[in-house]
Amino acid sequence: MNTPSNAADAAAAHRPLPMTIITTAALFPLGNVVATPNALALLQATQSSTALLLNRHMHGDFGDLHADDLQQNLDAIKNSDARILSVYRLVSPTVLKATPTNERNKLDTVWIITEWDRSVTTVLCPHDY
Repeated sequence: MNTPSNAADAAAAHRPLPMTIITTAALFPLGNVVATPNALALLQATQSSTALLLNRHMHGDFGDLHADDLQQNLDAIKNSDARILSVYRLVSPTVLKATPTNERNKLDTVWIITEWDRSVTTVLCPHDY
């Protein structure tokens, strides 16, 4: 029988594995996917899954968007004439919920933007824009 060698190994052994569900029901194509070095570093530092965020983006879970940005995304999907933006705060749901909306820009954040012609999707930090 394999026993964990320390407390960290024991905790890791009981942690549920992350699950990503990928379907063919994407709302729009991503085109070529690129990422800025800052976004890649932040995703690694926060142990966030780029694949999971891209999956959420292309299936209509646009993250922490204002209502007007959400409506712009829905119109862009319907008309294929504008960019599609997602805003993901790389914190736990508890931290996100506890953070006032006007202070969320201080949280670790990545944007995912798919261009109007769906030729490219970029993962970036807000300060990269």
